[in-house]
Amino acid sequence: MAVKLFSKEELQKCTTEEEVNAYFDSLGIKEDDYETKIDALTKACNSKAIKYFGNISLEKKYNDILVMFLDEEVRMYRGF
Repeated sequence: MAVKLFSKEELQKCTTEEEVNAYFDSLGIKEDDYETKIDALTKACNSKAIKYFGNISLEKKYNDILVMFLDEEVRMYRGF
């Protein structure tokens, strides 16, 4: 069984939450694997790390990063 590898360029083309979810599904990333999703979105934002202050859940971190990732100005910075 072939495993599809993460491509930040492919993820950067996503402009909606549905497209992001479909991309993660195509890679076989589980819905609740927030650590992997956070890592992928962070790389797709051309960042080494996104820092958080306070103790919040991985799901909340993921949702916050997803909102930032899909923001129109951030997309323009990425060239999409």
